[in-house]
Amino acid sequence: MNLDKETVGFDRSDYLKARITLGAKLLIVENEGYALFSKLLSKVRLGPIISKNLDTALLVIQKGINLGAENLIIPNYPSLQNKISGITFLTESKEAPNLKMVYGEEIPEKLDYLYSIGTYAKG
Repeated sequence: MNLDKETVGFDRSDYLKARITLGAKLLIVENEGYALFSKLLSKVRLGPIISKNLDTALLVIQKGINLGAENLIIPNYPSLQNKISGITFLTESKEAPNLKMVYGEEIPEKLDYLYSIGTYAKG
């Protein structure tokens, strides 16, 4: 979970553990990245995806699709959209914008490792 903390800038291990307790499956590429695979409402969603590089992210995405993932929320960063949108139909729709909410001091983050968010509220 150190990679997750480095990526988002704070410790959200309790949130991730709660998602797993509620049935999410953890897809791991050891020391390189991970994703959660879970049923949210009526869809099977893959995310968040945290990965050190695009190749690992694509490997995790392929595993998720093979397991039945129907939804993937890719943050609306132009470089990330260009890397991933051509290879999967699961990207964020234009009708559901990705809004970043900030409260308090700015948190140091490394979004280069963020390939997908799990939910709009928690990332």
